[in-house]
Amino acid sequence: MTGNRTAMRRFIQTSLLTVAALAAAACTPQNDEGEDFTGPIKPTDAVPIPVENLCPIEMRTGCVKFYAARGAEIPGRVGEVSADVRTISSGRGVFLNAPTATLAPGRYALKFDYDYSPTPTAKPVRWDLIYISDDRKIVTTDNGLLPAGSNLFEMQLDLDVARRQYQFRVHFQDSGTLTAKSLAITPQNAGLQP
Repeated sequence: MTGNRTAMRRFIQTSLLTVAALAAAACTPQNDEGEDFTGPIKPTDAVPIPVENLCPIEMRTGCVKFYAARGAEIPGRVGEVSADVRTISSGRGVFLNAPTATLAPGRYALKFDYDYSPTPTAKPVRWDLIYISDDRKIVTTDNGLLPAGSNLFEMQLDLDVARRQYQFRVHFQDSGTLTAKSLAITPQNAGLQP
């Protein structure tokens, strides 16, 4: 009888230590996504609102301190990827849309590096900023036109509340050549009031 109790105690102790080790591992920041990954937040469609600059930008892959992508890494529905850039020369549609993330309240700097060479009959290239509302509708917060040439488009984003599935989109509407080199969204004081 004493042997069974000893065996049972060891089993319980081993089980508790295993559970404690798994719990500690689940709460330990992961480094497998680069130096800016502060995980282990699980990806969901309804990402929780970040708290106090703990997570300024919540991606499906986890929490990041800033979003930065070369042109070839920026998602889009039309265009082609080659080397480090994303390019389109004909057709129409959403050329790029990123980062599709939840942004905490605060101030952000957006920078989009691109080249645009329109043909004489080309329609302007439009951009917009959108997010998904709580009732799952697309809400446009700002929009405009991208000038032709080799440019660095910059703007400041001031968010008074968290925005889900926030995206900077570029719409290509006809002929010409548009090349995306990079896109970056960097928190200036995320988690604080702008």
